[in-house]
Amino acid sequence: MYLSDMGISGTIPDSYSSLQAVDHLHLYSNTLSGEIGSTVSSLTSLSQLIVNNNKLSGTIPTTVSRLTELHQLWLSSNRISGTISSGLSSLTALEPVSYTHLTLPTKRIV
Repeated sequence: MYLSDMGISGTIPDSYSSLQAVDHLHLYSNTLSGEIGSTVSSLTSLSQLIVNNNKLSGTIPTTVSRLTELHQLWLSSNRISGTISSGLSSLTALEPVSYTHLTLPTKRIV
C-alpha cells in the first residue's frame, strides 16, 4: 500500500490492522503523528514498513518483532526516542534499519 507524500495527517489508523494481506506499507513524507503503536504489528505479512519523514513519536514498539517477514524498516526523520528493542535482532531478514535523525541511544543491538 503506497500512501506516501499525500498530505496524510493524524495517527496511523487502527483500521489498518485489518489489512492482513498488505506486504508493503509506505507512509513516508506525510505529517503522521503519535506513536507507531500495535496497529502496524498486526500486519504479519509486512515486508516493508516505510514511515520516514513524518512526525511520529514515542518508542519503537517491541511488538514489531512479530513482523517476521520484515525486510525494510525506515524510521528516519521522525521524533521517535528510547531504545531499540532486542527483539529486532530476531528478524533475520531485516536489512539495516534506517533510523537517522532519531533520538536513540548509540548502543548497538546485540
